[in-house]
Amino acid sequence: ADEVAGAPHPNGGGWVAATASVASGAYVGPNAQVLGNAVVGDNARILDYALVSNNSVIEGDATVKGHARVTGSSRVSGNAVVEKTAYIWNTSVSENGVVTGSSILFNMEISGQAVTRDLAYLQNGSLSGSAVVGGDSDAGGINQTAGRFTDVVMLYETDGDILHVRNQDLNPTWEEYVYPLGQRPTDPFGLEIDEMTNTSVSFFWEASEGPDPEGISYYVFRRIGNSLQLLDIAETNYYTADDLSAGASYTFVVQATDRRANLSGRSDNLDVDLGAVSVAETELSGISIYPNPSRDYFNIEVNSDREMNITIQDVTGRTVYRGSFSNRTLLNKADIGGRAGIYLLNIRGEGVDYTERIIVQ
Repeated sequence: ADEVAGAPHPNGGGWVAATASVASGAYVGPNAQVLGNAVVGDNARILDYALVSNNSVIEGDATVKGHARVTGSSRVSGNAVVEKTAYIWNTSVSENGVVTGSSILFNMEISGQAVTRDLAYLQNGSLSGSAVVGGDSDAGGINQTAGRFTDVVMLYETDGDILHVRNQDLNPTWEEYVYPLGQRPTDPFGLEIDEMTNTSVSFFWEASEGPDPEGISYYVFRRIGNSLQLLDIAETNYYTADDLSAGASYTFVVQATDRRANLSGRSDNLDVDLGAVSVAETELSGISIYPNPSRDYFNIEVNSDREMNITIQDVTGRTVYRGSFSNRTLLNKADIGGRAGIYLLNIRGEGVDYTERIIVQ
């Protein structure tokens, strides 16, 4: 800043070049800089180590922060945010748009609730509405108004891999990338199977927490050797993987993320063996567990006089109840510790291995 003629801004103390213009109501933090012919107006804020330069304009209630750089003839307006290590050139970000992570944008228009994040590299296009582009997407001419895209390559190739050959020589690999300057969601844990057939599995986990819980979603990966393949983005802490191969084994991993691209640690592996699903498990009739959910007790009935063993586990995998019965039994809330939550109840006996999720209110 000492090499550029100018002065600290009265509101915040950040450096403003003599050729730049910053309104008295705008804020330029002590380590931020406004250089070139840039204009910062209204109630805009330039925070942390952000740099605004060339002919860029920041106006309205927009914020540029972190180590972000806004250059060329970019314009950031409305309630838009450019943050972390993002870089934009000749790009408009308006309304409630967010450019975060280490996104690099050239000649783009971001508006509505649209978000670019992670290692996205985009040029000559637009995002609006609720569109989200991230991962290691590399696209030119992209125009989206909705949907999530985490591995777009030249607009049309989507292979689901987070390690793409086009990306390896340009950026750190996504799974090793650490998102700076943000509070991470808590790590998801306690992955448990809810239902399983010969070709599908449903599972759930303990929901992650963060500054914006409603904005948290989950990357669902399949582990293949030492690599992770992105399967989908789950909006809740419950996911069903369909169209699996009967008799095959799978390993699933979950990772939480939020709208600002903060990324949690990965969950433990969930190993699934579809070869263990027998006719008795998938077609067994005559098992009833009711009421479910329940505040007080559960009736458990099996259309068999054979002795059955019951095991109940909480979402962390801790066993909270073991017992046995024939034909029918009743479990009170106190029998499993008296605490509300989600539990997995397993009934096992000769020719029977049945698991059901129960909810204690």
